Amino acid sequence: MKRVIFASIIALSLVACNKEESKQETNNEVINSDIAVDPTLFGEWKGNIELPNSPLEIIVSLNETTGALSVPIQGIANLQAESIKLNGNQFEMAITLQGQKIEIEGTLHEGKIKGTFSQNGGTFPISLTHVEQGQVTNETYEMIDIPVQGGTLKAALQLSNDKPTDIAIIVAGSGPTNKDGNAVGMTNNSYKMLAEGLAEQGIASIRYDKRGIGDNIQLVNDPTALTIDDFAKDVASIVQYVQNDGRFSEVHIIGHSEGALLASIAAQQQQVDSIILLAGAGRTIDEVILEQLSAQLPPSLLEESQSIFATLKLGQTVDSISNELQSLFAKASQPYLMSWLKYNPVTELENAKTKKYVLQGTTDLQVSVADAQKLGEVADEVMIIEGMNHFLKKAPLDRAENLATYTNAELALHPDILPAIVELIE
Repeated sequence: MKRVIFASIIALSLVACNKEESKQETNNEVINSDIAVDPTLFGEWKGNIELPNSPLEIIVSLNETTGALSVPIQGIANLQAESIKLNGNQFEMAITLQGQKIEIEGTLHEGKIKGTFSQNGGTFPISLTHVEQGQVTNETYEMIDIPVQGGTLKAALQLSNDKPTDIAIIVAGSGPTNKDGNAVGMTNNSYKMLAEGLAEQGIASIRYDKRGIGDNIQLVNDPTALTIDDFAKDVASIVQYVQNDGRFSEVHIIGHSEGALLASIAAQQQQVDSIILLAGAGRTIDEVILEQLSAQLPPSLLEESQSIFATLKLGQTVDSISNELQSLFAKASQPYLMSWLKYNPVTELENAKTKKYVLQGTTDLQVSVADAQKLGEVADEVMIIEGMNHFLKKAPLDRAENLATYTNAELALHPDILPAIVELIE
């Protein structure tokens, strides 16, 4: 479970767009100035919108007649500009998304584009680097299609040269998290590093963008109808898919944060050889969130939060919510919260008839060692890793330094986490 501040998916409402809408073509208005356009401005440019403490990856495509925007983490691909102005080594493009105007301006200098991204009255810096056509990537996985409820789930199958006999399904935590462990405002590559590390040890893995985002945005037509059970069924479907693949003799589930609960639920639907819970809560989600809120909110808002949870537990939605709590209790999010509230992680882990392991770091700002101990009452083994935070990185307890690791895609995993997981699987 991420701390509550991450429940707000930034002010940019890009996520509201679905993939079909993002690919629609528009008639671009192209305005060229009298200054000859620098031809090196054309092509694909990749970088970030520099939001405070939370960069958001974007791709800007430019040519003589069109401009387009892609936001991989939100499943937005090739959103066409309505107008584009080219002037020497500079460009300006305007896009309308869900009735909101987006403006992107940039200047090419010394091989990089620096500029601004504006939406909803906010303006943020952007920094982009050119992506060469046919550029070789460092991806070491193959994409596969897995039949799931409502369609096909696209997932990354990571193999190794050692012809692995074991495979682990990596299940993401809460929020719009992709197969690498990244979400809006967080780029840490934890799952990517975990999958690559397992492959080096001869263990295959499957990881995937959660339904409703990225490669799997098409699996959610109505976000208000999404429940935690949908995510659990996806995990069970992946297990079934792997069991039908003759290459693997053992199937394990590695569930991180909310994914720990999903692992426990899925293991009741499909038999697996073990489940490994990383930073999983040992209490119901309202207890976890209210504990986090108690350190962030004044008494009046904390009391309102308690009241909202009490109503949601009764299966009733709440219409009147303070602005400060909208990011967490928005009307569209309430059905999902209601589906989550019915589950007690300890009970679900106890009901999973397989080997059960719990791993927890001592510098986790979202889930505590006490949570691991609660889960440990029904688990086969609990391992406490000194100095590991919520995203499996080595970090101090200092809040600012700890949170800085959430956006550090180059920082390696805590040195003890991968050996511990490999030991449990083997």
